[in-house]
Formats: sequence, structure tokens, C-alpha cells
Amino acid sequence: KNHKGAILTLVDRKSLYVHIVHLGATRQSKHTISQCIERLKLSHAYSVTFDNGKEFSEHERITDRGIATYFADPYKSIQRARNENTNGLIRQFLPKSSSFEHVTVAQIREIEDNLNNRPRKSLGWCTPSEIMAGYLTVALAS
Repeated sequence: KNHKGAILTLVDRKSLYVHIVHLGATRQSKHTISQCIERLKLSHAYSVTFDNGKEFSEHERITDRGIATYFADPYKSIQRARNENTNGLIRQFLPKSSSFEHVTVAQIREIEDNLNNRPRKSLGWCTPSEIMAGYLTVALAS
């Protein structure tokens, strides 16, 4: 609402696992990219596709860490369809008329947990958390 407050959403394209970060009232690239790097470390991502916002202008910091960065073409939201769909799911909890300015970290965690533990038809009715756990599980042999 009135462009006050911002939320960063990162969605794994295979598991649909979502990371949500409350950025507060700032959209400064330095802060946004730092938060993005912290969350990408948790997901072992190889690449990330951003929209064309100025908050991603320091994307080289991510590239320097070995994660390829791409940008969607202007007005081509289909190139980021998973993220756009997830943003729509988030809007079930934070309607378009609401401001992100006073959203708490606890609210963000609750939304994130809800989405990551919601069975999805496209995942064979598994949850994103279950799929992500499968990626991170390592078999040990003796």
C-alpha cells in the first residue's frame, strides 16, 4: 500500500520452496542483495532470476559468490512465473490493500511455514518442505 515496506520472495523452481524476507521500508540494493545472499546460501542455488527493479542493481555481489544472475525481460512476468504465482499465494495472507510496513517477522515466518508445508498438486501432493528435504538428504555408506 502506497509502496511502503517491501518483501523479498525467493522460490526454488523445482521444489517450490519459498524464502520470504521482510525488507522493512527500505528497498536499497545493498540491503536487498545482502538478504538475498543469506537466503540463497540456505538453498544451495545455482542461479536466480530477478525482475528489473533498481533494488537488484548490485547483483554482481551474488555472481561473485558463484550464483548466476539473470533478469527477466521488461513486462515478461511469464519468465518468472513461479515467483509471480507465489506472490499471489502470499497475497492470501497480505491482501493488496495492506501495507508491508508493519508486518512482523513472526507473521512472515508463519506465512513461509504455511506455504512450505502446503501440499501442491504439481508436486504430487507433497509439500515443498518434503521435496527440499529430499534434495538435502545424503545417503551414507559404510
